[in-house]
Amino acid sequence: MQALRLVLLITLLNWFASPFAVAEDGKLREQQREQFLSLEKQLNTLPVSKLPAIHKDIEDLANYPLVPYLKLRLAERTLGSLSDTTVNEFLARYAGTPLATHLRKRWLDLLSKQQRKAAFIEAYQPGLGTKYTCRYL
Repeated sequence: MQALRLVLLITLLNWFASPFAVAEDGKLREQQREQFLSLEKQLNTLPVSKLPAIHKDIEDLANYPLVPYLKLRLAERTLGSLSDTTVNEFLARYAGTPLATHLRKRWLDLLSKQQRKAAFIEAYQPGLGTKYTCRYL
């Protein structure tokens, strides 16, 4: 009988607490959305020299589902100063996604412009389009 009461009490508490948990989750998601939009604006408007300063802010937002798009934009804006390793880590992490394809094309454009043939050949993947295939050959 005691076990039944305990189960009933826990069930009732969960039932009554659910709307509050959803409300808190909604507030958190709204705060994250606002922070995302602020960071997105900064990524598009700040001078490149100021962008590394917001890297921590992006990492603080790690649980927000659109954070990879902030990381992509940061990588795009700072591509000329990123190491090959950093770019390859991004490409590996987001492999098979439009994010990786987009950055890979920008990266290949930069490598081509810098006439870094060996790095271009290493970064190239088939299926990126005629422009990249011709440069690869």
